[in-house]
Amino acid sequence: MQFFDYNVSDRFGYYLVGDQKFYSKTDAIKHMERTGIHLSYHYHDDVFAQYNWANEPTTSLDELYRQRAQHLRDKYEYLVLSYSGGADSHQMLMTFIKNNIRIDEILIYHCLSVNPDELFTNSEVTRVAVPAAQEIVSKHPNIKLRIVDMGPLTYNFFKDDKKVDMMMHANYSQFSPSATALCYIHEVDTEYLDIINSGQKIGFVKGWDKPRVWQVDGKWCHRFLDINSGLSIMGSNIPTEMFYWNPDVPEVVIKQAHIIKRYMELARPSSPFIVTESTGFACKPWQDKMLWLTNHGVHLLLYPDWDITTYSMGKEPSRTMARRDSWFRRLPNDEVYRRWESSTTTWWRDLPDYWKNRPGSDSILHGPKNSWSRPYFLER
Repeated sequence: MQFFDYNVSDRFGYYLVGDQKFYSKTDAIKHMERTGIHLSYHYHDDVFAQYNWANEPTTSLDELYRQRAQHLRDKYEYLVLSYSGGADSHQMLMTFIKNNIRIDEILIYHCLSVNPDELFTNSEVTRVAVPAAQEIVSKHPNIKLRIVDMGPLTYNFFKDDKKVDMMMHANYSQFSPSATALCYIHEVDTEYLDIINSGQKIGFVKGWDKPRVWQVDGKWCHRFLDINSGLSIMGSNIPTEMFYWNPDVPEVVIKQAHIIKRYMELARPSSPFIVTESTGFACKPWQDKMLWLTNHGVHLLLYPDWDITTYSMGKEPSRTMARRDSWFRRLPNDEVYRRWESSTTTWWRDLPDYWKNRPGSDSILHGPKNSWSRPYFLER
């Protein structure tokens, strides 16, 4: 029996415990505890399993990006690209621009009004995203640039008990308040509501995600990570599209995985962008250690329009709370914050220790463990 239902959708993956389907990983874990049957994660198996992943697509990566962009343009009447200034979203944006595929809007968000003394937490936005988007809009005046302050939006979002409850069930790897609230911007922003009420089909495109490539039983493979599965219970009508991990142009991620595989096959400890500390992207055994591909290495291989010297804040130190949300944690006496904190504390306390990256009272900063899809082998 499903524990929780919030207008669910298969589009962002689901979990199976035996023959029982769950969109909430929290509920799947509860059922797993009751039955002793381990959960499995599934992401468009019906589509991706039809492809022979051992055969690298002959089409160039640039052309596959173009095809994906055109598919999105054809699918939606009003197209919004979420732009952070990072490599993933920059390549996505530039694919549309250089191929003259129309976009209606570039969406950038920040939390400056609630973080006025912590400019660093929004520095990628102010130093990279906004200037780059402004330059593009100056050359393409038909593109609307919208810069949204997520502080008030986030605070008002968590006034709703149902939304807080949803977040607890949807959680998979992070509790970023602003990132969660952003998924519902189409429900609260008056301009987006006007577009929807006019009958136009609106789509929000995000630059998710990078391939995960390593060896299983000595064979190279790719697996999907449940990094976005929380979107499943946010609603079948949530107008979010992932640019890279998508079932509409599956060749995109297959091609990406093969490019990384070729690099890793030749990798040595002295190779550029190879380290021995885990990065989570691609790895292979080497003598008594593991060799990992860095974030910059992934960007260099997969994003031809990205300059790896571009300013970056670096990796988030916590998997459960983004730095831009630090203002929210400074509201310990606020009713909205207390509701959020009580729910997250209860959720973490009830989560079995073996699902935590670091069991312990303070380990929520390191988050729960992720789940992986079936392997898709890149060689026979």
